[in-house]
Amino acid sequence: MRPKEKEEQREFFRYTNTPVSGEVNSLVFGYQRCTAGEMVGPPGTKPHFVLHYILSGRGRFVLDGRSYDVEAGGLFFTPPDLTFAYQSSETDPWEYVWIEFGGTGAAALCAQAGLTASSPVCRLESPAAAEEAWKLAASPVNPLATDLYALSVLYRLLSLLLEERQPAYSAPRKGAEKELAGNIYVVGLVEDEWYILLTDLGDAGYVPQSWLWEGNG
Repeated sequence: MRPKEKEEQREFFRYTNTPVSGEVNSLVFGYQRCTAGEMVGPPGTKPHFVLHYILSGRGRFVLDGRSYDVEAGGLFFTPPDLTFAYQSSETDPWEYVWIEFGGTGAAALCAQAGLTASSPVCRLESPAAAEEAWKLAASPVNPLATDLYALSVLYRLLSLLLEERQPAYSAPRKGAEKELAGNIYVVGLVEDEWYILLTDLGDAGYVPQSWLWEGNG
C-alpha cells in the first residue's frame, strides 16, 4: 500500500554518496509513479547494476534487444553496459522503486539470485516483497544511513527471490549420518553438494562441505 506521504509525489531519487569500493554498495535509489506510456529511453546503458521492483501497474522492459512484459510484483534487472529501455503501459501505468548498485561482489550476488543478462525478469510472489520495496520510498534523510538502508532492502528482496527459486533444505533424518572424524559427519547431498553435520552445533550445524574446505573429495 502506498504510504500517505507518497499520494501526491510522482518521483524522487536519492544518492548515497558512497564510493564503489566495497563488496556491494548502493549508489542511488528512487521511486517513480509513471504516466500512461511514459518511457525511459531512447536505449542507453549504465555503468552499474540496476534493479527495479514494480509496485503496481505494468509495462515493457527491453534489454539488449529482447523485450519483456513486467507487471506488479515483478522485478527487472539491468546489468552494466547493456543497452536497455522501458515504457509504462498506456492503460495501466506502473509505479516502481529502483536501486543502482555496484562493488566487487555485486555480480556474484546477482548471479546467486538468478538475475543475469539472459534472465533479467522474474516475479516475487511473497506479500512481503512489496512491503520491503516500499521502504525505499521512505528512506532516512541522514546521508550516513541511506547506503545501509538501501542495501538492507536490496538484500531482503534478493533473499525473498532465493527462497522462492530454490527448494527448502530439510535436514537429513537422524541416524543417516556417516562419521568422518570426531564430531563431523557426512549427512547427504543437497543440489549436488555434500552437507556436513557438526554435532556440537546441533540442528544449526548443517553446513555445505565447501564452507569447510575446498574440493569435493
